[in-house]
Amino acid sequence: MRVKYCSNLAFLSLIDRAIVLYKTMMLMHEALVNKWLCFSFRSFV
Repeated sequence: MRVKYCSNLAFLSLIDRAIVLYKTMMLMHEALVNKWLCFSFRSFV
């Protein structure tokens, strides 16, 4: 029972890490897109 609980905990922490990584990547992607839009807008004007 204890081993199963530990493996479930490890699995959950892995999912948590994946979610955090995904959110971070989405935020970075958003920032890059915003920067690129700003840059292209400035070069056009």
